[in-house]
Amino acid sequence: MWQPVVLPFICERIIAFSIPENAKIWVLSWDELLSVTLAPEICVSIVKRGEEIYDVIDEERSVLMVNEEIYPMLGLYGGVPILRNNVGDGLSLEPQQERLVVLNCSYEIKQIIEFYDGSGDWRWATFSVDSCYLIIGVPHFLHVYKWVEEHE
Repeated sequence: MWQPVVLPFICERIIAFSIPENAKIWVLSWDELLSVTLAPEICVSIVKRGEEIYDVIDEERSVLMVNEEIYPMLGLYGGVPILRNNVGDGLSLEPQQERLVVLNCSYEIKQIIEFYDGSGDWRWATFSVDSCYLIIGVPHFLHVYKWVEEHE
């Protein structure tokens, strides 16, 4: 089951966020580039500020370039999310209902995750590269979930 991960305050308004890789998410605001580490401990740190952030974002391709690495981004400039994970689960974002439906490989509802977004602007949902995390990104918040096996 997808369980919420509680994050500290990240920033006032998110422009874009990276598809999580190695338990890390890059977050771009209007004036900062932040690194959000999800494991082993949650940590938010500012990497760049001001004009420097425009040197690392390619809006046309919706990618971030940090330390010679390229990270796909989702947000204001578009992007391509990971909508199917390594066990065949899929994501169906229902923005008008402010919910995300997780479907199993047979397209049956596995879980419904409700979220709040008062902006009415862009909204994205994606699995992490390793399928351990699920992210719902909206302009004012990242909703992060971690997969936790259910024990009977």
